[in-house]
Amino acid sequence: MGDSIFEFADEFGVTSPFGNWVKEDFSLLNVFVSLQNIIFIEKENVFQIFFSVKSEINIPDAKISLTTTNEEERDKLYLEKNKTYLIQKNNLVSESIKIAKNAFDNHLKKTNPLIFIINVTSPSIYNFKLNNPPFEIKTVGIYINNVTEEINLTDSKKNLFIINFTYRSFNTGQKTVNISIHQNEKNEAFLSKVVDLTDSYETRGKISIYKNVIEERQKKSSDPFLLKATTEDDLFSFSDPIDKFNSDSTEKIAENDFTIEQLKMVWTNNSPITISRIEDIVREMNTSYEIDKVKKKLYEIFKVDTPLRKAHFFAQAYVESGYSLVGAFKGEDLYYTVEKLRSGSPFLTFKNNPENYIKAGKIGGVKNSNGSGWKKIPDEKSIANIAYADANRSPNFRLGNVKQGDGWLFRGRGLLQMTGRDNYYKVNLAINKLLPGIVDLSLGKDVFTAKEAVFAGFGIWAFEKIDELADLGNTDAHVNAITRKINISTNSYEERRNAFKRTKLIFNA
Repeated sequence: MGDSIFEFADEFGVTSPFGNWVKEDFSLLNVFVSLQNIIFIEKENVFQIFFSVKSEINIPDAKISLTTTNEEERDKLYLEKNKTYLIQKNNLVSESIKIAKNAFDNHLKKTNPLIFIINVTSPSIYNFKLNNPPFEIKTVGIYINNVTEEINLTDSKKNLFIINFTYRSFNTGQKTVNISIHQNEKNEAFLSKVVDLTDSYETRGKISIYKNVIEERQKKSSDPFLLKATTEDDLFSFSDPIDKFNSDSTEKIAENDFTIEQLKMVWTNNSPITISRIEDIVREMNTSYEIDKVKKKLYEIFKVDTPLRKAHFFAQAYVESGYSLVGAFKGEDLYYTVEKLRSGSPFLTFKNNPENYIKAGKIGGVKNSNGSGWKKIPDEKSIANIAYADANRSPNFRLGNVKQGDGWLFRGRGLLQMTGRDNYYKVNLAINKLLPGIVDLSLGKDVFTAKEAVFAGFGIWAFEKIDELADLGNTDAHVNAITRKINISTNSYEERRNAFKRTKLIFNA
């Protein structure tokens, strides 16, 4: 008897108690799964598969999973979302599943190509037909390594941002990819270039754009900037936000802002730690603060805001903070040999005071016979406590260090080497007069943060009203006048004049 129950019912007109044909009671309603996009997130080393589910029936307890279809059962890759979904009739549910690239690669070694499906199951609803077409993971990936700046010393309109990035393809079969810069994902690209593309091969590239183009766009819109990779057939694309340009991740770039590239030309050794310190300092200087409901950049508040003022400030900061900026953060370098201390330079007390002359032999350093490295490390703490104690200084050069340990606690720190208890207190008052409650430098500390290093330098600048001296000119005499304000007894007048010759070119002063 080969006839089905449905054919029997049709022939004899059998109905159910509810008045419907039995055939209709057992009909299957559809659940559709649609693949939306696949992206590769380089920073997480994962593929993210975006899809949607639409059902012709209510499913109160749906489970969603990703699995391979062409692997042996024991080898199948299976990933399940760890939540239960309420899928309402004719409502669209959008979701995504991530798969680690390492897991993908391991399965691909055994089965190539890998074919995937998105499964929808329910422990309570059975009478639906799942429409979930199989697919391969095909996509392109791109991520930004960094954004650097290229300064043109003769024409600031030609200053460039250089975006360094890495891109690659996964099974797209495309030979080229379009790299483009957008402001808002939905907007057309305003700069693009076509580059070669090789499946599964990671390639580095860069794209340059004039800094003033970004600045003009920032003035018109707060929409985020992104770098996008799109295959020639427009089927595959992925974008990465350009954090340096976006207001939600960093301050908007203003025309007068300091740049990392500028400060890398001031401190030229470019070691990783120096570059890290420069990046932190630039971020702090360019930070905005609200005064009387108006936002201003920190350098504007403290009047380090014209090319001439900037050039004078950084000529002094370069000499005061040292070639790697260590002095701004950890404090001044007090690695003096016994001979250096007893010479009286830079501290006369070790030469003129018999007791301290003897102490110099105990706390000063001793170099190895070949002049490289230390046979005995200098005792910096003891050197500071003797050299900076008011009891060991002439009345005109006392610093307010009257307590035991003040010399070390209030040693030179910050971009302009604020030194001494009294100066810490006075500079802190000047800072808090302009920006109350942001930092407190009055009590001294072992190591400064970037914010404290910048505020200390700007605080001296404000307290001594050095902006007024800086505005007077760019000659050696003007540099000397500023040096006398910052460190009158220094022997580095010539070094500061030479530093200014560089910084006035860097800041076009």
